[in-house]
Amino acid sequence: MLRGPVTRFHIPLVFARPGQFLRRGGLLPRELQVCSKEDAVKSPIIKRSIVINGHKTSITLEDEFWSALKEIAQARGATLSQTVTEINTTRHQGNLSSAIRLFVLGHVRDQKTRAAFE
Repeated sequence: MLRGPVTRFHIPLVFARPGQFLRRGGLLPRELQVCSKEDAVKSPIIKRSIVINGHKTSITLEDEFWSALKEIAQARGATLSQTVTEINTTRHQGNLSSAIRLFVLGHVRDQKTRAAFE
């Protein structure tokens, strides 16, 4: 089960200088940044089919998000379909692909935040 709404990971960001991001209260530490702006631009977007609640649907995701989603599902002991179904039922966005991206981003940031405080 998901631990809460996907949107709980939202940290308002704005670009400060290339490679730097601002958040309320100052710069976002480099270890909390998920990837560089250049890496984000290089990723191809691919349309994939998946079954959600017994119905086949398609989602459009970058390879990095798709790979990370599969890793998260495996780490939770769930199938990809089960994980996406959970994201779908708790999403607050109108777009499933966006909800998946936010879920993966939140998971990565959550891990990095925990590691920073250990």
